[in-house]
Amino acid sequence: MGAMSASNQEASAEKAVLEDLDEAPFLSGASTKSKKELEAAANLTMFEPGNLVVKQGDPPTEVLVIRSGSLRVFVDDPDGTRRDVRTLGPGQILGELGVVGGHHRTASAEALEDTEVWLIDRDAFAEVYRSDPQVTIEIAKVMAPYILENDEIAVDVLAMDLRGRVAKRLLELSGDGAGVITMPKLAMLSGGPQSQVIRIVERFREFGLIELTSEGITVVDAEQLEHFAGH
Repeated sequence: MGAMSASNQEASAEKAVLEDLDEAPFLSGASTKSKKELEAAANLTMFEPGNLVVKQGDPPTEVLVIRSGSLRVFVDDPDGTRRDVRTLGPGQILGELGVVGGHHRTASAEALEDTEVWLIDRDAFAEVYRSDPQVTIEIAKVMAPYILENDEIAVDVLAMDLRGRVAKRLLELSGDGAGVITMPKLAMLSGGPQSQVIRIVERFREFGLIELTSEGITVVDAEQLEHFAGH
């Protein structure tokens, strides 16, 4: 039998790639459209033993799905203590809390062996999470144990809808002639308690999306703020 042509090899490799990602449990009930969107946004990366895959405190730029190998997830406490949180293997997901909740990485992860990881762009993942109910349900199941263990994360996830409304109002109010953006005005227009709106605004400030002055709130990175607004 003759050698497989380059085009056939590429087609076979692409088919294998799509089938591999499809095996992730959180995609078990996803629509074909959702799967194709995530597959198009995924890049396969190899990490050697000891390689740091994600770092605690970094912004969430991707969601990770393990194809082969294993990752050790750990947390560095303020007193310098390092705590192992869990070990993840093929088909398991990492980083969904940061993307869905809009906060920085809550833990680090390193490869325990040669490990292949799908890196899925955060915007593509967030869009599928918002638009496909089955993916939303499966991701909620994955997140539930960690949300229950961490009150701060729980508040973040429960406030996702309000965060989106706050981001939208900030973008609308930042237009010419909209006037000064004040916290009470923002809370009223967002339809949420001022205490929660203040917390969300502070997160946006930490991300460098806005600035807080004595006069009010100024949007400095509208493009990134649109990510939280669901644009």
